[in-house]
Amino acid sequence: MSHPFKNNCPPPKDVFCPSGASEAPPGPVYQASSHYIHRKVADMDVLISVGGNIANFNGYIELNPSASLLWETLAQPKTAAELAAALQSAYGIAPEQARADVQEFLELLVQHEMVVAP
Repeated sequence: MSHPFKNNCPPPKDVFCPSGASEAPPGPVYQASSHYIHRKVADMDVLISVGGNIANFNGYIELNPSASLLWETLAQPKTAAELAAALQSAYGIAPEQARADVQEFLELLVQHEMVVAP
């Protein structure tokens, strides 16, 4: 997957995990932050900063088609494996490629606090 955002972002510092889980899930669970909304503007898929986050980020982020699919999938809590399965199903790519693409995408989201622990 080419870089999912149209701007360059540094690598992540950490990963969000659900708290209070009685059983360990198959990896961290991610959900899209409510501080961003996904919109289609002309022929572009974009994330727009809203709410309390607008002071930290004033503008929009253009998403490529696979990043748009993943962001929409993150409307509900998902693991990286679930996201990779969605990407693989939509694009018919190899499981290894789907996992690598999802990892890159999640690293960017975590770094920029665009996902939360549900």
